[in-house]
Amino acid sequence: MTALHTAPQHTRTLLDGSPRLPESSAATHAGWPTFLALLVIYLAGHLTLRLFGNETLLFDEAEQFVLGQTFAWGYNTQPPLMTWCFRALAAVFGDSVATLTVLRYGFLGAMYGFLYASARCMLGDRRQALAAAAALLLIPAIGWEAVNDRVHTTKLCALCLATFYATLRVLHDSRTRWYVLLGVCLGLGPLCKYNYALFVAALVIATLSLRGYRRRLDLRRLLVSAAIATVIVLPHLWWLQEHYQDVVALIEAKGLAAEGGGVIGRLRGLASIAENVVYIAGPVIAVFLLCFPQALTRRPCPAADVAAADFARWLQRFLACSLALLTAVVLAGGLAHIRLYWMLPMLTVTPLVLFLRLERQPIRRWQWPAFACAVLVSVGVVAVARVAKARGNDSQDALYRDLARRLRDDGFHGGPVLTLGHREAGNLRLFFPEARVVCSVYPAFTLPDTLGRRPRLLLWDASHFDRLPPQWRAEYRKQVAPRVPAVPVRYVAVPEGFERSRVTRLGYVVLPE
Repeated sequence: MTALHTAPQHTRTLLDGSPRLPESSAATHAGWPTFLALLVIYLAGHLTLRLFGNETLLFDEAEQFVLGQTFAWGYNTQPPLMTWCFRALAAVFGDSVATLTVLRYGFLGAMYGFLYASARCMLGDRRQALAAAAALLLIPAIGWEAVNDRVHTTKLCALCLATFYATLRVLHDSRTRWYVLLGVCLGLGPLCKYNYALFVAALVIATLSLRGYRRRLDLRRLLVSAAIATVIVLPHLWWLQEHYQDVVALIEAKGLAAEGGGVIGRLRGLASIAENVVYIAGPVIAVFLLCFPQALTRRPCPAADVAAADFARWLQRFLACSLALLTAVVLAGGLAHIRLYWMLPMLTVTPLVLFLRLERQPIRRWQWPAFACAVLVSVGVVAVARVAKARGNDSQDALYRDLARRLRDDGFHGGPVLTLGHREAGNLRLFFPEARVVCSVYPAFTLPDTLGRRPRLLLWDASHFDRLPPQWRAEYRKQVAPRVPAVPVRYVAVPEGFERSRVTRLGYVVLPE
């Protein structure tokens, strides 16, 4: 839309006579160097905090070190895109915290980039576009949690915003390349998280609800998009139908299955939607209200062109459709709780809605600095909190260092390993890259080179019980005990002087070769 205001001589029209986004112009590209410079500084700062913080892996990070041992069309309840990307990078740079962190922050940067690109198309002022992207930092689930862990949610938000941008380009620029990009996004999205389908459903309904947008869609090119998406996602869907029972069992074991039912359960589900809206969008709206009160207290100025009015209606209908779909899921499925990260991708467009209301409103001199200060304070608070959190996790570093030292003293240097959970499995591979680790909690995940081989090491979180995990005892007595002498169960605990954390003790058994 920037180019529509500043360079009308380069703007062509679609078949319905509506304006088309220009191919290129100085106005379109203005502001990108500043945005990219700020983004690189932000990501480099958090990369430094991560690499010079804890040496062990966080929850989602550890999962990638386990699943990344082999290629498969699927692994567990999470689709495989992140694992595929990590394997590709690790093949070049090796398995390391740095490799995984660069990948994580690459997806995080893509999320900001696609929102900024969408804002540049919609907003006439590049300062507003930059502010809309920066407003994501005010969302706690992004500004705080995405830089700490949340591997899968971050890549999902990136793909959702990429899909949003591709759809925007399809609607306002009918060239084939945008349909190709849309098809790629539609194929990769389900490989991020399955709730991507909710985002797409809301986007489709919102788009088809506008007559002008319906007329701009080219059916033949949409079929090309659908074909591309099908080719990308089909192998994983084939894997999913073959391992459906394993995935469902794992979902139920994690407590992610439908819960609730009845009137009370449905009311709790509706309440969780409201709570999530407040948690995600509340801080952005609050800061926007304080810094730009005129956008919320006055009626927005009339749109100068059809595209601007369409943008506003499209976004509003998309958010309305998103909430309506979630409400339908609660009422039809009896869910007593809608998880925050199901809603986060849908609400990442909230800054666009707010700054569209600011279009052509008079801005006072103090307002932009006030908004910048609010964002910078948020960034500073997160940085300080990350340092404090890293210090609190020093106990985990000490625990796994001690485990690695004791295992080497016991003669373990690699080989087949069976663990109970993926966190201890991933951190074991961090210290023993040659180990081949399988987790009991991932029944669909196998390593072909370990099939039929007895584990060299058994490892589990022993913070809450003694001896072997209950689910291992019968199999151990049947398969291991008759063939090897009695092997002692050993423990390693968080050393004295360190703050206690969730994992305070690990149990292990080193079996003879």
